[in-house]
Amino acid sequence: MGLNPRADRATLAYTEQDRSGQRILASQQVNAGAVEEFPPTTSLWSLHSGRFDVGPPEADGDADPAWVSGNPKILRLAGRVFELQEERIRAGHLAMLAVKPDLTSDEKAAYEAGMRVRDLVAEQPTGWVAECARVALTAGHGFVRGEARIGLQVAPAGEAVGALVPALLSENRRMRRRAMTLLPRLEPEAVVEGVGRALPGASVGARRAACVALAAVGRAGLPLLRELEGDADGAVARRAARAVEAVLARGDAGEPGVDGDRSRSSVRPFGLLPPEGEMPARERSFAVAAFNFSYGVNLGTLIRSAEAAGAESVWIVGRDFYYRPSAKGADWWIPVEVIASAEECLERARAEGFSVVALQQGPRTADAWSAEWPERPLIVVGNEGDGLPAWFAEAADLQVELPVWGEIDSLNASVAASVAMYAFRAWQARRGAGRP
Repeated sequence: MGLNPRADRATLAYTEQDRSGQRILASQQVNAGAVEEFPPTTSLWSLHSGRFDVGPPEADGDADPAWVSGNPKILRLAGRVFELQEERIRAGHLAMLAVKPDLTSDEKAAYEAGMRVRDLVAEQPTGWVAECARVALTAGHGFVRGEARIGLQVAPAGEAVGALVPALLSENRRMRRRAMTLLPRLEPEAVVEGVGRALPGASVGARRAACVALAAVGRAGLPLLRELEGDADGAVARRAARAVEAVLARGDAGEPGVDGDRSRSSVRPFGLLPPEGEMPARERSFAVAAFNFSYGVNLGTLIRSAEAAGAESVWIVGRDFYYRPSAKGADWWIPVEVIASAEECLERARAEGFSVVALQQGPRTADAWSAEWPERPLIVVGNEGDGLPAWFAEAADLQVELPVWGEIDSLNASVAASVAMYAFRAWQARRGAGRP
């Protein structure tokens, strides 16, 4: 940015973002008395990078700080421009700010319905388990069903099974299919007990669905499956026999140990249960920020990876439409926070002592394996298609990318974030820091 100290008007060199997202250089004469005319689409890059680049327009490179400090009139003008830009950023007028995108009408309705289910589970009024079962079986959007599934997993097991078994016995094939995928996510003994009570008099379709559900719960379902091997209907008997073979072939995989501990994610239904009491404190290490992810499954997967890698927390920047079942209970063990915008994310990272690491392909990026990582990074990964806003990547302390050897030039966003977390952990291990 250049300001001419010899006139009431100043030349401001700045950058804008065109429709393709590319930065373009521009300049404009600005009158000291009409600074408000400065283009509302402008982003002063020095504002985000922490530099205050002021100098004569004909100068090459950065200005001499002594020259700047000797021109209070120019500094006042520049300061006013910065103030105006900050106001516009806060008002969300900059297209390149990339705040939380608007949801479609269907997405908004699904989000609101899912949040109502989340509130229902938190408050647990009379009939909440039956309502969760109804939503899990009938809702059309995966986000809503996901919230209901989480509710069923924390509900009293017998009550949750009792609410789902009628769907397993239904003549509606779709209901049976959903019930036989939901039941294995609950406590195996409760599932076996509930299904066992319902089998006498059940239809052929219901008995076949029961075979699938019982096979999925593991060894606890073997006694009932043995009974179904002798079913009068040949199709049911054959399905039960195949289910027995599948359970025996798995051995003890997914089964609780001798202590009966079901809190491990390696035990069916393969996910963590909530901690007893408050969430345990996390060690100081690193954090991860996901920027406006479009797919809730990716967000849930990222949260699971972050918990496994020992992150302090996960920041969801902008769009917080995440699919909780894909987190496999990890979000009960790691703080997941929602941050409104990229600007707020950057400000908070600085305030909390994080160094911002942008996971972004570009000319300034370092290989994630050979990069010199900061001691306490906030690893930020962008939207699946659009990546990070250009100004945010420029403002980062470090930009890293993952090398690719195939024809495809990118990885799934949550996969890339997961690899980056472990690249940082590998860097720590090489320096003798962090747990192996």
